[in-house]
Amino acid sequence: MTSNMLIIYNTISITIVVLMLQLLYNQDYTILFGELLCSIIQYFSKKITTGWYPPIFKRPDGATDCNLFNYGGKEDHCSGFPSGHVASIAVFMEMLLLRNNTSGLYNKIIYYIPIVLMAYSRYMKKCHNIIQLFAGYVLGYSVANILHKYDDDIKQYVKTKLSYFFNIEDNDDIDDNKEI
Repeated sequence: MTSNMLIIYNTISITIVVLMLQLLYNQDYTILFGELLCSIIQYFSKKITTGWYPPIFKRPDGATDCNLFNYGGKEDHCSGFPSGHVASIAVFMEMLLLRNNTSGLYNKIIYYIPIVLMAYSRYMKKCHNIIQLFAGYVLGYSVANILHKYDDDIKQYVKTKLSYFFNIEDNDDIDDNKEI
């Protein structure tokens, strides 16, 4: 693999960090919770499945620098099941797809391009095999669909907790007929 291609694969992989910062800035706590949930599930899955049936769970031979920030050294002895990068981008894009209530093949293809690019970059970087990438997608898809059902409840819960801790005034409750 050439160094130029490695730079491209690392750039695609590191976009997860940029997305997290954007979600934090936009205060999208439902997707942030989904990202956190995916991270916890994939972390423990990798710990549990280390040493299990190698063709499915072990990272490909020669896997290096496969963590969130693309460093960490040689990791081909560890489990890569499921792909956390793919799970993370899948939960993000699936939530956007569900929130925008888009249908049709064309819209789904547009929303799934980042997921395919992430999976391709992780495969070409030799951090995951196809089964691990698919498992990451299924994890992200499942978390997004479950959280989407409770999106309004999560937003309301976080809003009430933040207003309690930070004494934030709810703009919806301000009386518009107040005299100035």
